[in-house]
Amino acid sequence: AAVVNGAAGTPVVDFSLVGTKPDGSACEIGDGKSVDVSWVPASGSWTATGLENSGTAGNAVVKLMDKNNKVFNALYDTVNYVAADAPNGKLPFKANIMNTGTSATPGTIISAAKFSVAYK
Repeated sequence: AAVVNGAAGTPVVDFSLVGTKPDGSACEIGDGKSVDVSWVPASGSWTATGLENSGTAGNAVVKLMDKNNKVFNALYDTVNYVAADAPNGKLPFKANIMNTGTSATPGTIISAAKFSVAYK
């Protein structure tokens, strides 16, 4: 809880989504093309600061961010990527655990999101 209550929350974890072709190689974004990635909570809902926690920790959220560190929420759930954003087909995202603006209490963090990808 002490880390979650710090100004930056837990350390940010970088991760990428990578689509693959039938041969196992990465799907890269072609010139003049783009990809939309939309996120939807699979458990709980969006809060103003991130994905709602359904675990036992109080006042904690999972902050899911796009390529520009913009936080996904009920008003922002889709990001667009072009080729320059996704080298080798890797669509970059980030996440960490933050408090809700009120001090978090110790416990488990359980949160899940599902995504959809639209190649344009």
